[in-house]
Amino acid sequence: MKKSWFVLLGMLLSVAGFSQSKISLNFNGGSDLNFNKYYSKINYEKIEDGGTDFNLGMDAAYRFSDRFRMRVEFKYGQMNYGQSRIGGEPTAKDVITLEYMDFNPRMDFRILQIKKLELFVSTGLKFECIINSDQKSYLADGSVSDTDLNYVDTDYDDELSGWVTGAILKYNLTKHIGVTMSPDYTLYFDELYYKNSGALQRLNINVGFEWTL
Repeated sequence: MKKSWFVLLGMLLSVAGFSQSKISLNFNGGSDLNFNKYYSKINYEKIEDGGTDFNLGMDAAYRFSDRFRMRVEFKYGQMNYGQSRIGGEPTAKDVITLEYMDFNPRMDFRILQIKKLELFVSTGLKFECIINSDQKSYLADGSVSDTDLNYVDTDYDDELSGWVTGAILKYNLTKHIGVTMSPDYTLYFDELYYKNSGALQRLNINVGFEWTL
């Protein structure tokens, strides 16, 4: 899977080399809401709060025509989940943070333009690799421990892929600078944990600045 990332990146860069005037760069970040991150154990209550899940990234696009462009995204993100023990345990809750990197080749099609406002629909693939994990136990006495912990199952799939689809709303401040808002939905092909009842899913909404060269 990792080899395909470099092949797709090479294709984009070779195409982009033909014309610098059709290239745009976008720097963005936003909040994520992940579903099916973790399964419920017996005598444990699952924690799946998406309030601390987020992503940061950039993308490069090459416009083939007035309506169609190819784009590739690079993203860093975090997702948090865990469990709280039921009955008589000294630990209030155990939380794990997963850090990941995404490589997403996508195609955008502009369906609407009203003066400075543009609307694109977008679809593509998402290739995700988990690069780090960190666990913390929040104790009943208010203290936090992060040494030699393995309370949350770490048998997750560290390489995932899936379909991503969404939209991009862009307002052009100038000929070269625009502000973007982009909601997305990702359906992964596999579960994050094999015991999960369904595949990992993600909703996110990002805001950013797009620079057209």
